[in-house]
Amino acid sequence: MKSDEGVQVAVSQTYIEGPYPRKEDIIRDLLSRGFSRVLRFSIGAECDSSFYHLAERVAVFDAAADSFNLSQEGPLPVDVVTLLTADKLDRQLLALIFGR
Repeated sequence: MKSDEGVQVAVSQTYIEGPYPRKEDIIRDLLSRGFSRVLRFSIGAECDSSFYHLAERVAVFDAAADSFNLSQEGPLPVDVVTLLTADKLDRQLLALIFGR
């Protein structure tokens, strides 16, 4: 839809009841799955909630506690932004990760 501020996208999703995991648990879970933290880059409310998986070329943004529920197996993402990356975004994320 158009607005005075430009084009806006409205989304809706079913509310999922459950406790939030701790931020440290989310970080530990994503790191154990081969993701690297991407500091100083954010899509979402928290500046330290971005992750990148080089081998899979997948980026996860807005990985904040309120984007997960805590399941018996650990943090369960319910509202993260997930992207398959291409060359330009890969280079940008790697530069942020490795400080180039």
